[in-house]
Amino acid sequence: MFIRHNILAILWAFLIFVLCMLPGHDLPDRSFWRLLSFDTAAHIFVFGVLVLLMIAGLIRQTKYQRVRPSALMISVGFGMFYGGLIEIIQYYFIPTRCGDIIDFFADSIGCLLGSVAFYVIYGKPSTYTTTSTGPATFLRQAQEKND
Repeated sequence: MFIRHNILAILWAFLIFVLCMLPGHDLPDRSFWRLLSFDTAAHIFVFGVLVLLMIAGLIRQTKYQRVRPSALMISVGFGMFYGGLIEIIQYYFIPTRCGDIIDFFADSIGCLLGSVAFYVIYGKPSTYTTTSTGPATFLRQAQEKND
C-alpha cells in the first residue's frame, strides 16, 4: 500500500536525482541575478512538485497511520534533506557538476511552496484521515472541504 500511493513521488525523486547528476557547467555564476535564473526556477518547481506528491501519497497510504498526521512536515523535511544531499553529491562526487548553496536554498523554497500549494489545492492535510485511499476519494474530500 505504501509504495502504491507514493509511486509518483518516488519516481519524481528518481527523476530529480538523474537530472541533477547529468553533466553540467563547472563554472557556476555567483551573481545576484542568478537568483532569478531558469536554473533556480527549475529547482523550485521540481522540489515543489516532489513535496506536493509526497504529502498526497503519505496521506493516502494506510500502512503507517502515524505518518499521516505529519505528512506535511515529513515531506518538507525530506525534500530539504534530499536537496542538500544532492548538492553535496554534486560538489564532492560529480566532476562536471558543482554543488551550490543557492540551489539548496531554491530546493528549500520549492519544498515550502509545494506544501503551500497542497494546502491551497486540498486544504489542511490533517483533515484527510479516512481509510478509503483511492484518488477519487481523496479528491472528493478535497472538493467537499473547499465547498
